Amino acid sequence: MPTTINGVGTHYYGKRNVVVRSGVCQSCGRAGNLKSYDTTYWFVVLFVPVLPLGRKRIFDQCPSCRRHYQASAEKFSQAQKESVAEAREQFRAAPTAEAALDVHGQMLSVQAIEQARAFRVEILSQFAEDAQLRIKLAQQLERLGVEKAATPLFERAFELNPKLPEAREALAVRRIKQGSLVEANALLDFLEVPGAGRTHSLASLRQLAEQYNASASMRTRCGCAQSCCAKSRSWHKAARCGDSSGNQRRQLTGRRV
Repeated sequence: MPTTINGVGTHYYGKRNVVVRSGVCQSCGRAGNLKSYDTTYWFVVLFVPVLPLGRKRIFDQCPSCRRHYQASAEKFSQAQKESVAEAREQFRAAPTAEAALDVHGQMLSVQAIEQARAFRVEILSQFAEDAQLRIKLAQQLERLGVEKAATPLFERAFELNPKLPEAREALAVRRIKQGSLVEANALLDFLEVPGAGRTHSLASLRQLAEQYNASASMRTRCGCAQSCCAKSRSWHKAARCGDSSGNQRRQLTGRRV
């Protein structure tokens, strides 16, 4: 990692080809948006870049502890190009859905995000009715932490085959996060069948139950707060009106005034 003492030392300057994914830092264990990018490693004096020490590829920089991995940007770029070219050649030799999935995964593994996006467009057009392919592509994106790109794939897979448990569960988790608990419950009905736990994870069902409990608790607290506010308003109203008979205050306090 770059180090400076009294402004003298080393520092990164510039960020290009940025890739951000959700994940857990391998150093501090905190979850966050891990960032990878190309930069230039400089020798600095009073934090002013003086001498370039080489171009670097930074991998998974943690927003909390700033720890990361690094490699030569030139070597990484060359390896990335070779990997993408090799993957595309494999798909041309065997243009199947399984081969397409392997190629897409290989592109993501070397952070060729734009090439992977263009390849997805190509293969989704070629395999327009393949729901399973969309599920597996979405799962690859989720493992990389790119949930936004995965969601449309799960939604299209569900349209093609509403019975697919992987699509139903993935969409249910998203509905839970959005607070659409009734819709999430309907999507997870396949987990309520006796014995479903032997073939499927019940984690999403537990997540739904926890959210229902949290919502019920919140409604209870809101109801108590509303009741207290209503009583407070009635008391102040009685005080302002100067109710000499004291009837209204007796109703509120239960004692004679």
